[in-house]
Amino acid sequence: MMGTAHHAYNQGVRTVVRRGLGGLFALLLLAPGLGARARAEDLSSMNAPVIAIVLRGGGNVTIRTWEREDVHLDADPTIQINRPRANSQQIAAAFSKFFLHAQSIQAPGGQNYALPPEQFPIPPLAPGDHDALLVRGEGDVTLTVPQDTAVVEAQVSQGSISIEGYHGTILAQMGAGSIHLKNDGGTVAVQLNNGPFIAQHSAFDRVRVRTGRGNMFFSNCRATQIQASSLLGAIVYDNGTFEPGLARFESQHGSVAIGVSNDNAQFLAHSDAGKIYAGNDITLTRSGNDAQASLSRSGPIVSASSNGGSVIFYRGAIARHPELRNLLQLKGPGPNAMPGVERPQP
Repeated sequence: MMGTAHHAYNQGVRTVVRRGLGGLFALLLLAPGLGARARAEDLSSMNAPVIAIVLRGGGNVTIRTWEREDVHLDADPTIQINRPRANSQQIAAAFSKFFLHAQSIQAPGGQNYALPPEQFPIPPLAPGDHDALLVRGEGDVTLTVPQDTAVVEAQVSQGSISIEGYHGTILAQMGAGSIHLKNDGGTVAVQLNNGPFIAQHSAFDRVRVRTGRGNMFFSNCRATQIQASSLLGAIVYDNGTFEPGLARFESQHGSVAIGVSNDNAQFLAHSDAGKIYAGNDITLTRSGNDAQASLSRSGPIVSASSNGGSVIFYRGAIARHPELRNLLQLKGPGPNAMPGVERPQP
């Protein structure tokens, strides 16, 4: 049985890039052919570009921003670049839809968990000209991009994706590895089959994150619309804030912990296992496997649920609540370890 599950997971890693490409195929057909292999290259005068990175063989992607209009690329010699001969209408059509592919994972106890396929609506591109840049191959890529970059999309089979200081639309899918966002903002859609997702000091208009086996950690973030789902991983939204809008967190097998840095929230919790906890200064009203608490009468409603894990509400950072931190039952140390959240010691 383990062999079957392992084969299914490997197949999912190999197909994560193929399934997620969507409208990128239209641009690939317009590309003038593979560009020259590059280690370092400057691409001048990019008008509010859309950037797509496809690493079928894996690699590490790093995205930074600067105040120039150029795109600077540092990459392994196996990486190739294209600037498709496409007009802004063709580019807008290619980046109008983004699909999160289905995931199916078997838990250690033999249970099967699944995330269905899902279409994520992408905000329309701003009026005006847009250039496109396609980066393909296998290996490490570092891009320094203009601040007005419209879209950054990364499809990586295995490795890492790190994006810092970017405010726009981020679309990312990965088979195995890690995804790290820092000081970012705008619209985000992320799917990661195996490995941790971390977001720090970021402000999101809309964010959708799905993981398979990996944990999810938001630190000092603000969100207007957020939906986070995991099959086996824990979800921690730590020392964060919520603007009025959707706020939903759900893990089928892991725990969910929500920490608010102010008193502007109303909590709704559900745990099939009946494990619902709150900080000592929060009063829970329980009813069977459900509970609710209000930090303010008119604050945004934040819902959290877990089939097999705990649901935890608290004020501030989880590091200040050792009695709650140990309830998370995180796997670690290792790639799933979270900043400020230590593994309980035996």
